[in-house]
Amino acid sequence: MSEIAETELNDQQREFLINDMKRYAENMALPDSDRIAYLQEMHQKFKNDPVLAEWTEKAFNWALQKPASKMASSTKLNHYVKNLKPSMKASTLIVPKYESQFTEREKDFSDEKLYGTHRWKLGKDVNEPGFATGMDDLSRIILDAKSDVKYNKKLSTEMGAQYWVQQKNKTQPPGKEWKVYVTDLNEDNIPEVVIADANGNIRYVNGWHLGKSKGLLNAAHQNYIDTQFGTPSQIAIKRRQGNIGKGDLSLKRWIYNNTKVDEDNPYGPLLATQTLLNAGYKPRALNTCNIFMKYVTKELYDGVITGYAAKYAEDPLRLKALKSAASIISINAKCYARFVSNPAYKELSENRHMSDKQMKKKYPGTNVSPFSDECSKRIDAIIRDEAQKEQIKGIIKSYVDKTDAALSQEGQYGHKDYVEPSDWKDRRVKQTSFDYNKWRGIRFQ
Repeated sequence: MSEIAETELNDQQREFLINDMKRYAENMALPDSDRIAYLQEMHQKFKNDPVLAEWTEKAFNWALQKPASKMASSTKLNHYVKNLKPSMKASTLIVPKYESQFTEREKDFSDEKLYGTHRWKLGKDVNEPGFATGMDDLSRIILDAKSDVKYNKKLSTEMGAQYWVQQKNKTQPPGKEWKVYVTDLNEDNIPEVVIADANGNIRYVNGWHLGKSKGLLNAAHQNYIDTQFGTPSQIAIKRRQGNIGKGDLSLKRWIYNNTKVDEDNPYGPLLATQTLLNAGYKPRALNTCNIFMKYVTKELYDGVITGYAAKYAEDPLRLKALKSAASIISINAKCYARFVSNPAYKELSENRHMSDKQMKKKYPGTNVSPFSDECSKRIDAIIRDEAQKEQIKGIIKSYVDKTDAALSQEGQYGHKDYVEPSDWKDRRVKQTSFDYNKWRGIRFQ
């Protein structure tokens, strides 16, 4: 910011700066003292710029006179600040570094007094006529919000949610971290585990969340099965006859059969048939994270793993365990964040003064945004820079080495054969004959 203050700014740069400062100053989740100190600092930095100096002075005076309020005429606080934040407390649970260290705990949550009664009341639900209980609400989600209701069991516990958020935040830009809270949303004295995004909006409640709807696509796929393969009984016959193989009816195979690479634009979206397009399918180009893995990470990762393949040539289970614990997907995410996305975000936000929305807005007539463009430029530079590729390879090797050492400390590894209990399929295996009197509950004196 000091470098910015020393240079002459144009009107667009001033507008970006004012919008960013206004957004920070109006953040009701921040203490008044922090917002006032921030505006005071900005006024000092831009005191030589007449426009910014005047704006920061007015904003500073406003903050002093109207703490915890909006610059706009409306004083309505957002839902998160007014209803959720006061009673929500961040989880204090420290997640173990390795999954193998997860141990049983005597209580469900890290602090029995962690959650408080929530001030926001959902209110009594009223069923719409003609709808079974809850179906009116579900219909609104499916039909109006165009979303599918999904469930992740691992996020239904504090430990599971905290671990998931911990992993997610490793790839998030600084200041954009997600958080886990334990609170009582509906005041039934049963705590909920909720996950909030960087803006404080709740995204997960006890593992339940909303995802983009695939209703039209799934319906089109099922219609293909119904018309091409028949009823479930007919499909069963065809399977026995060997006319339907494994995966022939899968959604992935159906989409594969209805798409192909555009030879004129191999990096762009796949060409899809009209059947897929009518079902709402939108072919996507490789995102920059995929590009980074395909053209940078994979080659370097394979080179590191080749050495371990020779080391564990006589122990394939050990190699499989290592590749699972130090997967290419997790390593790619870490390297992509460190060398591509985080530097790109910093460049656009600090040096070009762009907001998150401006970064993600695509250029007219293209699928390219300033953020993806900046990421692609950095990937291209890495591909051409052998020294930097060697640096990334060293980081990959270090991560795999540490994972291998951790697996060695764990001692046991491999595959545990499943032994089925004798009464697994029939818990009443010892009752070899039917006794009507016992079943009927008749007791004779």
